[in-house]
Amino acid sequence: MEDHGEIYDRSAIPKYDDSAMIVTVIGTAPPLSNPRKNRNSEILIVKRTTGKGAFSDLTYLIFTDVKGGAAPSNKKCGTIYPNGYIYPVPFTGTLLYYYLETK
Repeated sequence: MEDHGEIYDRSAIPKYDDSAMIVTVIGTAPPLSNPRKNRNSEILIVKRTTGKGAFSDLTYLIFTDVKGGAAPSNKKCGTIYPNGYIYPVPFTGTLLYYYLETK
């Protein structure tokens, strides 16, 4: 399993929901169209959750149907974009939440 680092995400409804999660990417798939513009689809595993609410019992996330978000080509890194530059790029996609139902 390749580790891409951890990502922290929390609920956008803090008045009613204080849940948050730490996730890490465990797999990617190339975009079905326009790989120069669209970033990869990803499957993420939820490593930890905190609080009570929508994120408190999640197991996996799937990020798919991504439009935009591709990084610049390697030729541009270190030349047009200096080393350490954070390249901002907007993107949209579908985020599917999965939880393992327990009885």
